[in-house]
Formats: sequence, structure tokens, C-alpha cells
Amino acid sequence: MSIEEPFISVIVPARNASATLPGCLLALRAQSYPRDRFEVIVVDDGSTDNTAAVAAKFWARVISIPPSGPAVARNRGVKESKGEILLFTDADCAPTPGWISRLVSAFDEPEVMAARG
Repeated sequence: MSIEEPFISVIVPARNASATLPGCLLALRAQSYPRDRFEVIVVDDGSTDNTAAVAAKFWARVISIPPSGPAVARNRGVKESKGEILLFTDADCAPTPGWISRLVSAFDEPEVMAARG
């Protein structure tokens, strides 16, 4: 009997990130974690470029907010998330294929409440 992996929300705050966001989203698409067990939320933090349109070309859910800063964008992503575990990355990062799996594995230990990597 296999145990279902926890559902994960990956939250990406983005402002004027149209140049770097594709690399981030392609890296998230290439994760080894089961694709049906995570969502990607891009929070467009008042971009003046086409960040939201770029994000919409991928399978990420896009939420647009007025310019408020990355902390507010992350918090809005949390509010909109469905995941049991929340992961955060920036729009100019390209997580390695095992990024989600490695972070989630830390929660196999019941005393773990947070992880970073």
C-alpha cells in the first residue's frame, strides 16, 4: 500500500520578472515530485511589464495585486494556497528537479515544523 504524497503549494512572488520567470516555471515543471500533488501560484506584485501574461502561459495560477512588496505577495499566495505544505521561491530562481521532494522529506519527522533549502 502506498501513502499519498502531501499536496504542496509553491508560491512565487514576482514583480517585473518577465525575463526570469520562465526559467523558474520551467524548473518547477521539471520537478521529480508528482505533478498532481503540487500547485504553483505566481503572485504578480504590481508589475509594469508582462509578468502576469508570461506566467499565464505556464500552468501556474496567477494572482495580481497592487505593488505591495514581496512579503505581502507571499502572504497573499498563502491565503490563496491549497497545500498542506507551503514552499516559497523567487522568480529569478530555478529550483533543481529534486527541490520539492527534498524539502517535503524533512516533514517525515513529526517534530519538524519548517525547513529551508
